[in-house]
Amino acid sequence: MSNLKREKAIFTIDVEKIIESSNFPAFILSKDLVILKVNQAFLDFFKVKREEVEGRRCHEFVHGLQEVPEFCPLHGETYLCPFTGCGGLAQEVAPPPCCPKKGYTFSNATTFKTFYQKFFYEPKLKKYLSVTLIPFFDEKENLKGYLHFIEDKTKETELKELLFATFDTFLGLFFVNDEKFQIIYANRQMKALMQDDEECFKVLYGRNEHCPGCPLFSEVKEAEDLVYSPKLNRYFLRYYRKLEKNSRILKLTFYHDITEEVRLFEENPIAIAISTIDGELVRANKRAYELFKVPERFRERISTQNFWENLQDRERFIAELITKGEVRAFETKLKDWEGNSFYALLSSKIHFTKDRSLIYTCIEDISKYLEIKEEWQRFFETMVELLPVGLALLDFEGKTLYVNGTLANLTGYTKDELLGKSLHELLAIDEGMKERARKRFQELARTGQSHLAGKRVQVKARRKDGTFIPLEVYFVDVNFLGQRAFLGIVLDITERLILEEKSLRETRAQTVMQIASGLAHELNNLLMVLKGHLELLEMKLKDFMEILGKERTLNFFKHLEKVFASTDKISQKVAELYLLSGKDLPRVAEVDLKSFLERWLPFYLQGKEIKLEMDVKEGLRLMMEERHLVSVIENLVINAIEAMEGQGRLRVSANEEGDAYVIMVEDTGPGIPPEILPHIFEPGFSTKSTGTGLGLTVVKKIVDLYEGTISINSEPGRGTRFILRLPKRLPFVKFLKTAPQEIKKRRKILILEDDPEVRELLEEVLREEDFEVMGFAEGDSAYEAYLSALALGEPFDFLLLDLIVPEGKGGVYLLERLIKEGKLPVSVKVVLMTGYTSQEVSERAKFVRYDAVLYKPFSLDKLLTLLRMEGG
Repeated sequence: MSNLKREKAIFTIDVEKIIESSNFPAFILSKDLVILKVNQAFLDFFKVKREEVEGRRCHEFVHGLQEVPEFCPLHGETYLCPFTGCGGLAQEVAPPPCCPKKGYTFSNATTFKTFYQKFFYEPKLKKYLSVTLIPFFDEKENLKGYLHFIEDKTKETELKELLFATFDTFLGLFFVNDEKFQIIYANRQMKALMQDDEECFKVLYGRNEHCPGCPLFSEVKEAEDLVYSPKLNRYFLRYYRKLEKNSRILKLTFYHDITEEVRLFEENPIAIAISTIDGELVRANKRAYELFKVPERFRERISTQNFWENLQDRERFIAELITKGEVRAFETKLKDWEGNSFYALLSSKIHFTKDRSLIYTCIEDISKYLEIKEEWQRFFETMVELLPVGLALLDFEGKTLYVNGTLANLTGYTKDELLGKSLHELLAIDEGMKERARKRFQELARTGQSHLAGKRVQVKARRKDGTFIPLEVYFVDVNFLGQRAFLGIVLDITERLILEEKSLRETRAQTVMQIASGLAHELNNLLMVLKGHLELLEMKLKDFMEILGKERTLNFFKHLEKVFASTDKISQKVAELYLLSGKDLPRVAEVDLKSFLERWLPFYLQGKEIKLEMDVKEGLRLMMEERHLVSVIENLVINAIEAMEGQGRLRVSANEEGDAYVIMVEDTGPGIPPEILPHIFEPGFSTKSTGTGLGLTVVKKIVDLYEGTISINSEPGRGTRFILRLPKRLPFVKFLKTAPQEIKKRRKILILEDDPEVRELLEEVLREEDFEVMGFAEGDSAYEAYLSALALGEPFDFLLLDLIVPEGKGGVYLLERLIKEGKLPVSVKVVLMTGYTSQEVSERAKFVRYDAVLYKPFSLDKLLTLLRMEGG
């Protein structure tokens, strides 16, 4: 190509030299779009050789198309003046009219008059390109071709898109505003808040003018601070940066929502403080300032050392904190800004950073707690002192940790004389008893197993004045302050032994009845007092649960549960004594034999090398008071265990034959000699030196009471089988007619509830309230009991009915039968129990009569109040 001379406004160019000197990919394009020459940058960009591209059409090689694509700058686009940048139509050849006004002149010999620019995405190359085409002409202004320059904008375009996507998906708020507070860009989160407002102070703060201290009026170019938006009720960590661009001030702002973190600290009900090891207060929450009563104007540059009552406590606290890294539940005495002292519980953790070490501390005022704790301890000690039985808490060595006043009075020693001493050393009547006690505690320390726990031990003790006193001691294995200990319940049995001695002078049967009556009365009174105080103590513990802490309170409840279990066992024995005395009035209920035996038999065989075999038919429901059945099974099983000396096989079966249920208890012991067999049910008869001779007597008494029979098959060396036959139907007439005349008529209540635990609870509570109670699991049995009582002229006063039970025979079923037969007078009050809603009750019970509904779970107080109201 020829070089053109530049004269005045006429420019000559060397196009080949231009493309060779270009750092961008460039080439010369003919007017019919054939690539005439390319530079080295072009070859490197497309990774081709020169002969592979020169001579080919541009759109075919670069774009892989047969026609010029729409995104090509030559496809009907505007051009730009190379001198002014102003635009015109691509079809125009003459310079735009604005050029002369700018002071530029052009002659007919001008070699180029315009240039074409376009930014687009090239799909074949998968790149963003910015291209510039400069047409050049000959002296006669004929178009000769184009200079074509390519600039790869892919990286910066993709980065720009990535940045916009990042801002848009930022979980916080991001926006850009100008010096007039107008938001010129906002991410998705910010746009959701903007609605019609475009000023940042309106969107975020609900203000009508800019915020005081706005960063746009500050000299600070960038900063990070904590702000609160009253309009959004949120705390934000704000980062902003100011930029000056084209004489404009722009502010880029990020808002990160830290509301929950701030509230967790600032609004926490527990005082929290952050300080240095030297005591400088770095930060504290609202509760901390309130606890220490620090005025707002003095909340900077505070030393935490000023709040310690005793600086030596602080030194000990800091030393432990540095050693362990954290300290929990450190109890100390602090003082507030006004000098008022209080007890506090500190829990701290130290964090080491490059610049300094920070202590994070939670502070709790426990002054009130300590007052309540002391009051509770006084109350507990008072209650224990009022118990009519002696109490002693022993450690593993037999040393007393605690004794109550009752035990001190029984032994004649003071409480101080008993504490820390071995009771067997003080109270044993001879050296032999002391030695046996020493060996028991030595064995306990060595093996961890106790032969005393869970057993009643009757001993003769020597009081301080040398006199003797008979005692019965029951030991309970407990956990006390994280250590194993023994709780001994000590009862003076002097009067009981006097009664026993007196009974020996009378006939055996009469003696047994007298002992049973007197002892049952005495023990029942003691148990009532004991259980009453224990229940009162249990209620008080529940009140203090939040103060004492759940874990500590649960430990106390475990002790109470074991004492309650002990009183329940004694209560069972008292019930047997009442039975022997002839003054027991059965409280009959329905007992599921299979579940009963599965529950109790493994319990009696704990720790025994005895194999249990059970063959019990499903669905056997015995009409009997459960405590009577407990006495029968317990005495038969214990008798078998002792006969087998803890080893062998115990087989228990239950079936039905005609109108009776048959229960068999069979052991593999040595059997009963024929000469003894006729006497085993006699009161006081026993072949064991430690036996009372009452166990089988109780069994026979109960079986007779229910008009059943008991027989024995036994051969020496081949074991013993006890066979009980109990009637399926309850002999109502016998129970009602043999009731003692002096017992006043009690209100009768029938309970229908399929859940045995709920039913037993209701029965126990109502009997304590002097109701005569009968419980049933399904409607047919309840129906028969109701008709039997009605026929005898002793109808039920109340029906307490579960609305729906499995198989549909619940309260609604029973009421429909009684109403249909006209046997439900209005004098019989009906109370429904249910877990359904009131609407469901209305639908399910719309054809029956009922007086009230109790929705589960309901309180026992509510039940009793309702029965008193309905009973008039």
